[in-house]
Amino acid sequence: MKNIKILILILLIAFNGFAQSLSPRVTATAGGRATGGGVSLSYTTGETFNTKLSVNNQQLTQGQQQPELDLRVGIAQATACTGNNISVPFTAAGYVDPANVFTVELSDINGSFANPVVIGSVTSMVSGSIIATVPADASGGVYTARVVSSNPYIISSDLVSVTANTGTHNIESQTVCGSYLWSVNSTTYTQSGTYTYSYTNGNGCASADTLHLTITTRPTGVVTGTATICNGSATNLSIAVTGSGSWSGTLSDGTSFSGNASPIVVSVSPSANTTYTIATLSAGSC
Repeated sequence: MKNIKILILILLIAFNGFAQSLSPRVTATAGGRATGGGVSLSYTTGETFNTKLSVNNQQLTQGQQQPELDLRVGIAQATACTGNNISVPFTAAGYVDPANVFTVELSDINGSFANPVVIGSVTSMVSGSIIATVPADASGGVYTARVVSSNPYIISSDLVSVTANTGTHNIESQTVCGSYLWSVNSTTYTQSGTYTYSYTNGNGCASADTLHLTITTRPTGVVTGTATICNGSATNLSIAVTGSGSWSGTLSDGTSFSGNASPIVVSVSPSANTTYTIATLSAGSC
């Protein structure tokens, strides 16, 4: 009978020794107080404090409470011109590494992330926003973006549809005589050169049209030569011309002439005394 009483007493002592309460405590790293609508809320953030209880040779520990990791994107779509920025807000929970990097990755035009393009990043372990730049060389269209973390490596549970708009860039080349009225900006140019007109297109993107212009000068010509001939005979006139290119024209009696070098020699057969002048003259585009 004595042995039974002693055994019961030992068991009671053992159970009483482990009847201590393990109340989780937090080693605070941040916190605050919020008040609104007549309600106040105090909060503390940090990691769970490890508690260890010992009885004789036995130990009981509460262990480390692991945070639940979560990474979400705060927008569903964004639109920007190529080369411009978008802001990508994100919500992150459970990160503990201050060296962690959140990165915005952009897919190809088909939505594939086989070779994603990094368009923005921030070093952080809390929620925030990332300024991302749509690549300047991207073709217009709809891409897909996501946010990934480096430690641990996690891909956001949702994606962003990114519409990339492009500017307009037209190039025009003209070779004209004397002057040129450019319809793009309603400006008349009288000198050769390269001209650019900048504007914002219908997508709100910076655009520019370029004109490569060559102005040629109008040719001039002087007829020389005096001759006395019999009726029905022919004689040559000399036409000294200026400008460049291949010349062609007509004399005052309708006789045509052409040549690639000055002077141009033209044969005439007047039926009466005639004074010749140049009626028309052109060279190249003039």
